[in-house]
Amino acid sequence: MSGGIAGAAQDRSRVIALSRATSSKRDTFRGTFMIAIRRRHDLGLTKAKRLAQTLAHQLQNEFGGTYTWEGNDLRFQRTGVSGCATVTTDSIQIRVELGLLLRPLQARIEREIRAGLDTHLGHEDARTADRAAPSA
Repeated sequence: MSGGIAGAAQDRSRVIALSRATSSKRDTFRGTFMIAIRRRHDLGLTKAKRLAQTLAHQLQNEFGGTYTWEGNDLRFQRTGVSGCATVTTDSIQIRVELGLLLRPLQARIEREIRAGLDTHLGHEDARTADRAAPSA
């Protein structure tokens, strides 16, 4: 390591750079698991975003964490979980990354997300059958 104030600053820069490099490697190997669900809706963009906002607020009150809007993407994060809900005029796509400790709950979390979508948007199978039914 170098001496003096300039040397200390260089040493600190090296430690920060090494820490960042190590951190990104840890992210690569940390063992995240992805849930991805896409569901069509007939709400339009404004109503769908309002629904997503309401649900995000309820989840934040119940489980903590944070959420922010970036255009039509609702990004959320809390310890062990992060993800995004992308809202369009006719669909919503939800992507959730689970940390290693929540991996055993992946199936349950996915079921809960699907059940919530069924409650607010109608059951996926019924919507598909309605679209496939011939009109009289």
